[in-house]
Amino acid sequence: MSISIENALLELNISESGSRVYRELLEHGALPARTLAERLGLPRPSVYDYLKELSALSLVVEISETKVKKFACDS
Repeated sequence: MSISIENALLELNISESGSRVYRELLEHGALPARTLAERLGLPRPSVYDYLKELSALSLVVEISETKVKKFACDS
């Protein structure tokens, strides 16, 4: 029996918007919070809240390549 990403995120009690953030990172790779907010039509402070939620579950990591912080799915 296979489980979809959406079902797995539901099982982890991730909000719908948090799931959208995770799927965007999964599809597009490392992105800054500003880009996530623009693409998903969410306020940037909310995106940081969702990233914190995902990070606490070890699903997302912060990458500091330059002055801009990016976030990516943890592998």
